[in-house]
Amino acid sequence: MLLINDISFQYDDGDGFAIENLNLSVQSGEFITILGPNGSGKSTLLGLILGNLNPRTGEIVFQDKPYSQYSKRGLAQKISFVPQRYYSVFPFSVFEIVMMGRTPYLNSLGFEKQTDIQTVNDALKEVGIYHLRNKSINSISGGEAQRAFIARALVQEPELILLDEPNAHLDLEHQISIFELLKKLNIENRVTIIVVSHDLNLAGLLWFSNNSNAERRNIFR
Repeated sequence: MLLINDISFQYDDGDGFAIENLNLSVQSGEFITILGPNGSGKSTLLGLILGNLNPRTGEIVFQDKPYSQYSKRGLAQKISFVPQRYYSVFPFSVFEIVMMGRTPYLNSLGFEKQTDIQTVNDALKEVGIYHLRNKSINSISGGEAQRAFIARALVQEPELILLDEPNAHLDLEHQISIFELLKKLNIENRVTIIVVSHDLNLAGLLWFSNNSNAERRNIFR
């Protein structure tokens, strides 16, 4: 599904940080955890896979097609992203936040169709927060908000979901429930998932879980 060929990247601010000669292959249906300490380049790698950053050397290929042949809209219909933490200065409802994930499919005027509304409602039900759809995103718990952003990623109808520290700022119960939800989506929806984390305990929980036949791989750096 995803092939990273010998990419290198360095920010222009001169802080010296760099990713050098990185290679990675991701098969369809995998659930991959990329582990590393803060500042090791995990989020930078996600930015490269999302197409938000461009490698200085090397190439990224998705489904046998180089990124240079994808439009931003086309890539957004294939790959979605769940951020580590989000707070809105505007009182968007949970429904509105999730509807934002339909942007790659909306017409030039940005109006949603009934099918878009149904897709959002289905995703809210799938992650278990349909009852919160009219609540402000800023008024619900961290675990509930994380489920909202997973739902937003789902309505993009992606084949690959990237998550940046999805268990950060959550208590243990919500951390486990989020990983259980991700495992369910990986198995039942056949969505390929890449998670970056520095939490060895939860990565170990995922690794040793026997609730799935899907292949799992941990990359230590």
